[in-house]
Amino acid sequence: MANLPPGAGVRLGPAVRAVVQSTTAAGNVKRARTGVRQYERFHDFCASFNISTEDFLAYDDHFPFLSAYAFQYRCGELAPGGNAVKSRTAEDAVRLISQTFQMLGLGDPRTDPATRRMDSRWTRLWKDWKHYDDPPKRVKPIPLGILLEAQRLADESGSIALQATARMMWVAFFFLCRPGEYCATVD
Repeated sequence: MANLPPGAGVRLGPAVRAVVQSTTAAGNVKRARTGVRQYERFHDFCASFNISTEDFLAYDDHFPFLSAYAFQYRCGELAPGGNAVKSRTAEDAVRLISQTFQMLGLGDPRTDPATRRMDSRWTRLWKDWKHYDDPPKRVKPIPLGILLEAQRLADESGSIALQATARMMWVAFFFLCRPGEYCATVD
């Protein structure tokens, strides 16, 4: 808007704002509101260090400051609920902030200016943080009681075929169903 001739910005302002709003929403109003809240949260984070978003963008390397935001967001200090979040949630927060900068025409702070690609430090950071996340909670595909009962019936019958079937059920459960996630004793 600043590069337009005098008077054109005033006339085009409402149209540009409408286009920015519709591209922000892109069919998903809830996601658009989340992006706006993330950007506001990041703006407040910058303000707490007496740094404007313009000052932030003036830095050559955005990674240290933005990664500190991501870390505090992951630890729960900046997260909306005040609780620690998983790595993917922190990654989404940084992505939404960066997309907001892009929509404002200010570039993506996650990119390396030399290569114009995603800074490799981000991918390494997300990969490292994922190692510390708990496995996802999934529904058990089959209760352990059913396997135990099938094993008991096979042992009582003495049939080799039934015992082999029961053993194959255990093998399938442990190797195909990822028992580290499904057999947890604590919920």
